[in-house]
Amino acid sequence: MKLHNLSYKTLFTIFFLGIAGIILLTKFTKPKSAEAWWNASWNYRDSLYVNNFSSARTNVLVKILENYDFTTLISQGKVQADLDDLRFTTSGDTLLTYWVQDATTSSADVWAVIPSLPVGTTFIWMYYGNSSVGSGSTSLYSYSGSSQFIDLGNGSFKIKFLTNGTFTPAIGLTIDVFLVGGGGASGVHGGAGAGGYTQTYKGISISGSTGYLVTVGIGGSGDTLGTYTADSGDNSSAFGYSATGGGGSLHKNGGNGGSGGGAKYLGNGGSDGSNGQNGQDDSYGGTGQGTTTREFGETTGDLYSGGGGGQIYEGQISYGGAGGGGNSACDGVANTGGGAGSNSRNGGSGIVILRYNPYLLGYPAGNFNFEGLNMEGININ
Repeated sequence: MKLHNLSYKTLFTIFFLGIAGIILLTKFTKPKSAEAWWNASWNYRDSLYVNNFSSARTNVLVKILENYDFTTLISQGKVQADLDDLRFTTSGDTLLTYWVQDATTSSADVWAVIPSLPVGTTFIWMYYGNSSVGSGSTSLYSYSGSSQFIDLGNGSFKIKFLTNGTFTPAIGLTIDVFLVGGGGASGVHGGAGAGGYTQTYKGISISGSTGYLVTVGIGGSGDTLGTYTADSGDNSSAFGYSATGGGGSLHKNGGNGGSGGGAKYLGNGGSDGSNGQNGQDDSYGGTGQGTTTREFGETTGDLYSGGGGGQIYEGQISYGGAGGGGNSACDGVANTGGGAGSNSRNGGSGIVILRYNPYLLGYPAGNFNFEGLNMEGININ
């Protein structure tokens, strides 16, 4: 049949069916203009962007989801309730190493290692919608001792190491480290122990899959034998750096350390690097380090290394310094490096704190941000 012999009605029908076929093909086929689909076993993907307005970096740990609510997607059956089917890729389909820190359905936090983060915008896919796959999440680190992970928000975190152990990060990181030595002990003569010395080191590079020994200084043991000088606290160390333990009491005088121990009879312990207070009976407070003992040396940081308080006098106690110093006849507080109060008490153990902050990597505040998810939700049929 020749085309010019067809009626207008027949030509319109052919044109309509052709357009309908194009629409159906577009609806049920993954768009050719979109990035290639990483794996057809995953039914959905959403996009997110990391904007870097500073210098280019490689292998950067980024918090790509913060307090993200998966409740709706889970109720729709699009993602596993335990989020095991989450996967993240670059725009070039490189699968990212990631860690689900918080797997609750209404507040998920996810970190990922981005291999290359040039200046400008970096595009990432989040895939989900595979009901049979197991979790792909890995651990950010391992630690053989006792530790506490603290999410600081805005892509930052810190880890408090509370006991000795080996720390093994999954990837290389640039970190800050804050160390507090163990607190000094007290003896029978009324003086108090000093807080452990503190040290802060910034911009330390550590390697992935490498074990780092962390030593948390033990507080000095209270002297019951009447010796002139009570035990000092042990040093804390990690990543090639250390902080010295606080000194024990010196007879009726306070020990020297991060914050000085209080003297016999109403000598309060020092705090934030200050000297311990002098007491009655020609007794003298110990000497503090003279610089702040706040975490990372910053004005907003928590206080550590309080000096212990001297002996009770006529029913009135002497107070330990802020930051873990023990009051009269009390131990220093554990994991503060606090000095021991009077009367043969023990100093508090020290602590090591690691902090990761993306701004340490050359991203000034305000020049490194993350956009929310752009829901694409393409369903492969």
